[in-house]
Order: sequence, then C-alpha cells, then structure tokens
Amino acid sequence: MDINEIYPFLDNLVSAYKEFDKELEINDELYSFYDTEVTDVQGKKQKYKHIFLKLLKNLQNIANNGYIGSQAHEYCTYLYHWLYLNTKDYDDVDFLISIIFNVFETKKPPLKINKCPYNLYNEQKVIFKLKNIVKLSYFRFNYEKIIDILKKRENPNYCLCQKYLEECVNTYRTMKGSHCSKNQEVNNKELCSELTQFNANYYYLTRDLTISEEIPNIYTGERKIKLLNCPSNEDISELTSHDGTRSDSAASDVKTLPTALGTIAGATSVLALLYKFTPAGTFLHARIRGGEGRINNSDYADDVNKSVFGGVENSYDNSYNIGYETM
Repeated sequence: MDINEIYPFLDNLVSAYKEFDKELEINDELYSFYDTEVTDVQGKKQKYKHIFLKLLKNLQNIANNGYIGSQAHEYCTYLYHWLYLNTKDYDDVDFLISIIFNVFETKKPPLKINKCPYNLYNEQKVIFKLKNIVKLSYFRFNYEKIIDILKKRENPNYCLCQKYLEECVNTYRTMKGSHCSKNQEVNNKELCSELTQFNANYYYLTRDLTISEEIPNIYTGERKIKLLNCPSNEDISELTSHDGTRSDSAASDVKTLPTALGTIAGATSVLALLYKFTPAGTFLHARIRGGEGRINNSDYADDVNKSVFGGVENSYDNSYNIGYETM
C-alpha cells in the first residue's frame, strides 16, 4: 500500500526520499570529487561508494535549494534518516560518514555553509534507533497541515489524520513514562527532548477550540468527543485479520502497521472501510486496481510505506526502511 494513500499529508517526506535516492548523472563532477577528495578507510570508500555519492549529491542539493529555518531542519531530518536507514546494517561505516561530511564542508566550493552538519546527524541517530519515535519527528513538520484538515470533517484525509494522532500520542505517552521520568531523563536527553518538542507542537492542536475535543488528550489518550464517522481500530483489525489468511505469500510481505491501523494484509478491505466512513471514496476507488484489490504504485513508494508503517526490512540497495514499528 502506498504511503500516499495512508498518510497523504506526509507528501514532503515521500518526495524527499524519492529525490534522495535518485542516481547521479553519468558525467556528474561528484564522481571525480569523491575519488580525489575522500580519504579511503580500509577499502570502505569503494565498498560504499554508491550510497556516499548520493549523500554528497543530497547535501549539495539541500545547500543549493535555499532552505531556511524550519524548512532546512525538515529536509535535513529526512536526509539524516535516509542515511541512517541505508547504513544501519553496517558496523564499519560511521568513521567514513564523518569523513564525507567533513570533506563536503571544507572542500566543496562554492558552498560556504553545510545546512545539514554531521554533529546533528550523530545526535539524531539516537532517535532513529528508537524507530517508533521517528513519527514524532515528522509530526513537527506537518502539524499545521493536520490542523487544517481536522477543521473540515469532510476532508478525505480527516480520519487518516485522526489515526495518525492516535499513534503519535500513544507513542508519546509510552516513551514518556518509560524513559523520561526525573531520574531517567539525564540518560535519555535526545529522546526526552524529542518528546518535549512533540508536546509543544501538539499544544497548537489542543488550543484550537474547533478541534481540541475531538483529538486524543496527550496525557490520557482519550477524546472528549467520540469519533462517529471514522472506522474504529477494532473494525479495521477484524477486517484485516480475515484478509490476512488469504495466502502465505501475501502474509510474508506484510507486517504489523502501527497500532491504530492494525495488521494490513489486504488493501481492499481497509480502503473499503475508509470509503464507507469518509468522503474519499471516489479518490480511493480510483487507486484500486487488479484482481486482488491491491493498489498500483511505484516500487519506491511501496518500500517507503512498508518501512514507515512496519514492513519487511531490506538489505543495502535502492529500497530501505523508514522505521515506524510497534515496540
């Protein structure tokens, strides 16, 4: 299932990852820059050349795109996570990664500033390793879009946003209680800082009186007003549990999505349920094709979705996982 179908309001995320994963042009000067300027470390320079050329390309593109403020922070976060996911299975790359960042900062004219410095990547790896927390990082860049959607119940993404909020709040409450008590916070600074940031961003939703009673309370997880026009978690779980027995091959390709969506092994029933409860029927129906009711989409988007929402992990190639996994 395409991430654009489940959480279409994360459009910047998907487009960024597509851009990050593009191959370099054959005559790109970064090939010669890499060969001449990057110091080899026990043969690893050639071994990981494919991914580090892309890293240089992406650092250069972000620096040249004129991003400022929160926009630069957003795309650097996406890039850092992309890099982590492409290298996390290898225990011999960290030093070379630091070299790549340093070479880019010091020897890549005419750029004066690297907007995505290595020290921030090194700090954020703590968050990336706790895969369920990444969704909170992405929330900070999308909460304004979510507010706009929640103000209009007829919006086709209304129920999807509500489910997303449930996931984020559940993650926040769980991690806050288990990792950020007074005696634990000193050992979990990056994690607790991320949770504090989420709380601050979520406040903008709770202070909006037009939606505050319909969203989960960040401390209890409960809503003051029950959602009547969105499918419940139980409805989705029941449908997907039946679809999950379709075939061994289908089951092998699908793992648990975040709690709010349950286990999805067949796209048709879930989307049919969303069709029933939202005005998005026409939009969703147009996306469903094929005898098995699967959604046609690019292999890339499917890989992104699997990893963001709990899919199968892949080895080092053009597919990689954006880890939203239940803990």
